[in-house]
Amino acid sequence: MKSSLKKITVCATLLLLSSTLWGQANRSSGIFLRGGFWDVGKSEPVISVNAMGDVSVNRFSGWLVFVSKISEDRFWELSFGATGKIKTYANAYYNDDVHVASLAPILLGIRRYFHVGDFNYPLQPYYCYGGGFNLETDIRVLDGYQDDETTIHSRVKPSLYAGGGLNFHLSEWLAINIDGRYHWINFEKDHRFNGFDFTFGFGIFWGK
Repeated sequence: MKSSLKKITVCATLLLLSSTLWGQANRSSGIFLRGGFWDVGKSEPVISVNAMGDVSVNRFSGWLVFVSKISEDRFWELSFGATGKIKTYANAYYNDDVHVASLAPILLGIRRYFHVGDFNYPLQPYYCYGGGFNLETDIRVLDGYQDDETTIHSRVKPSLYAGGGLNFHLSEWLAINIDGRYHWINFEKDHRFNGFDFTFGFGIFWGK
């Protein structure tokens, strides 16, 4: 019993100290770098190799996000991302048969934090929403025994997103960031890149 009370007391003291030392972690600007998992392939595994020698890599994503304060709890967020999948096939007529499908979003949205202002805790949950445009590209490379062939098809498609996340501030200028959101591409119900994006990274903040 005494051991449990001691642990609770220590945790409460650390939380109080963190809120006092870190203060209001609500700087006017910031930049986030995150990487994670985009549910591109749906039921497909992240990495797979079959008996025929076919290799598939799916679902990885990366983001660079800039935020700028609008009001006490609202921020603009400008996001640059990338995701896709790569498949190589064993082919009797070619040395290599490589398919690449990629998506490069540029998105503008609103991020709203909970419990800012008088709430000086290092944990800052938020929700976000917005939209933008996506460069969708398909590339196929055939490396033949006598000749090579490369085809590239690109198009720009609109999208919307909504989600939320959490900042855990290690200091006033540095935080660990966890983020999850759903992307709706080209307003299509069954677009191949529709899905949830879960990422983990860090943020750096500056300004007042």
